[in-house]
Amino acid sequence: MIYVLDADACVREDICRLLCSVGYRVEPFDSAGALLSDKLAGDPCCLVTEARLSDQCGLALQAQFIAARASVPFVFMTSQGDISMSVRAMKAGAIDFLEKPFRDQQLLEAVSGAVARNAERRKAARALEALRKAHSRLSPREKQVMSLVVAGNTNKGIGAVLGISLVTVKIHRRAVMDKMQTRTLAALVLKANTLGIVSLASPCSIADSRFHLSVRQQIPSRHRQPSNIEA
Repeated sequence: MIYVLDADACVREDICRLLCSVGYRVEPFDSAGALLSDKLAGDPCCLVTEARLSDQCGLALQAQFIAARASVPFVFMTSQGDISMSVRAMKAGAIDFLEKPFRDQQLLEAVSGAVARNAERRKAARALEALRKAHSRLSPREKQVMSLVVAGNTNKGIGAVLGISLVTVKIHRRAVMDKMQTRTLAALVLKANTLGIVSLASPCSIADSRFHLSVRQQIPSRHRQPSNIEA
């Protein structure tokens, strides 16, 4: 769905007619208030809007959508060229900033780019949701194992950190790979990064703990100093 926002009825009609001619579904609005008060039919693919609206600045409208986490691609139009406004709009993620009068092809290319970006966003959102669902199916222990695996720890190191046997670690690790639908460690790390998973421990921290513990075991108890490792 393409939303067209312009106070000029003739401009709205011309744009809607053009977009409909190439197969887009279009819904026109004459003001920002009308757009915001309307129950929008799903997630719009693009919003084509005049930069200087009668009741609100187009940039303010763009900011409202961003604040609401609605990643709608904007294509701005204006009859008054304003470089600073166009720069601000593009920095905020606008697809294009067209100066009236513009050629039909310019608008069609801008809308096409907006629709493509929207499709990419939807695809990424679906992939992220699938990852979150897969991760939610892990047991608490499997989530711990996953965090330690992506930190680069060995099975033996993971067992030492969690206090479980090597066989148990392998079972949990296989379950993680299966539930996350992953075959390689590299792929699992990428998925963990996408999910923002924080590693429980690094290989260095495990190695350091073992080193200090082995050294302490060789020191007579009367010479030992308190340590957090044994706490």
